[in-house]
Amino acid sequence: MMNADGSEIEQLTDLPGDETAPAWSPDGETIAFAFDDGGSTDFRGGVATLASDGSGVVTELFARTNEVADGPEWSPDGDRIGFTLFTAEGMHPYVMAADGADAARLRDERALVLGWTPDGQRILLSEDASFVTVRPDGSGERVFIEDVPEKGRLVIDWSPDGQWIIASTPQRYAQISGGPANLHMYLMRADGSQTFWIGSGAEPSWSPEDG
Repeated sequence: MMNADGSEIEQLTDLPGDETAPAWSPDGETIAFAFDDGGSTDFRGGVATLASDGSGVVTELFARTNEVADGPEWSPDGDRIGFTLFTAEGMHPYVMAADGADAARLRDERALVLGWTPDGQRILLSEDASFVTVRPDGSGERVFIEDVPEKGRLVIDWSPDGQWIIASTPQRYAQISGGPANLHMYLMRADGSQTFWIGSGAEPSWSPEDG
């Protein structure tokens, strides 16, 4: 963690293996992140939280052996966390309570968790070049945007007013797709009516309040 001007950099974790994909809770008091313990034969991967006050207190919420969790996404009210679990069979969307209770798979088919709708009523998933949404219990699936770029392999962030989505190729794909030149950013209307390519880059984020 650091100040907005880059000063006073503070390391928050010192765990074996890797910690990735940090995400602030809506109240700013907790950071969720994905981890693996770096085991050379069998490893444990999952989702944990960290107090953002720098105390170093880490709480493990979800863990599996030889499977990788990624992309924890807080619900707008901070009560739940969605994430994607990668297994030998593919990628599977999950949701759980913010304390790690009641972890459940959202659908039988493969999909990637992208985030929550601004009202917190549905979870946005990417599957087979389309965006779909489901309720937090996995019911009520419906198509949100058809034929999104890059077969739907994108990371997204909603505008504060809920009218737009900024999306990009995930940064990690730069290593397997030929470098940063193949990282693209898109602007989409939230009703799915238009998509614009706006340049090269990765991991975009809207500023709060004014967009």
